[in-house]
Amino acid sequence: MNKAEEKDLIRLKTAEASACIHLHGATLISWVFNGKERIFVSDKAIFDNKKAIRGGIPFVFHGGFAVTLALEDTEETRKMWNFKFRVLYTVILRKNNLVLDINVINTGDTEFSFTVLLHTYLRLNDVNQFSLSGLRGSPYVDKVKQGEKGMECEDEVHIKGAIDRVYSRTSDTHTCSVAGKAWVIVKKTNNFPDTVVWNPWASGAASMADFGDDEYLQMVCVEPGYVSEPRKLPPKQTFEASITMEAVE
Repeated sequence: MNKAEEKDLIRLKTAEASACIHLHGATLISWVFNGKERIFVSDKAIFDNKKAIRGGIPFVFHGGFAVTLALEDTEETRKMWNFKFRVLYTVILRKNNLVLDINVINTGDTEFSFTVLLHTYLRLNDVNQFSLSGLRGSPYVDKVKQGEKGMECEDEVHIKGAIDRVYSRTSDTHTCSVAGKAWVIVKKTNNFPDTVVWNPWASGAASMADFGDDEYLQMVCVEPGYVSEPRKLPPKQTFEASITMEAVE
């Protein structure tokens, strides 16, 4: 991994846990509890403040101890998306919990639509031993199969090949387990109706310059979001969404 510069980092620490946020993309690049790293960042990740960091929890907007990061519209953002807005992203570290809270405020006079996603890369010892609950009965769009639609019928989803699915109307709680033991529990506490599940597998990993050929075995993305359809936000109104991640062991 290319080393990130300390000036670009915000560190949080309690007696039991630590977290680190990179200011580029407000990307959380580390969350350690009980001496165990829960977040995956590629050894080939690039920290140049230009390219998206490969791993962590990037905060994707449109297209205990806490820190609040703010984003507002500028002339540059309005060239790409011509609306006035303010985004507040708060990270709270408490014992074995990590709380991520997002507020999107429409500061203009025109309604706009947006999507939002917490692109969460979880670190695993072996993806072949991973299982994910909380998706049964949820419809999904399978991007690996050219947008094919389906309905999840399994109580636990296992990763056996490349996966890129957008699940909608998912459970508020996802238990991420390794070898049958809970590793991280993701609780969508407010306004995240969807969950994206992603792993590039061997062929996808080999196609990415900032991702090791075998690193797909060490990670999976479980991404709470509002992405199946855009969220409309009237003028002067606020949208809030949050998740709580619980480290189990």
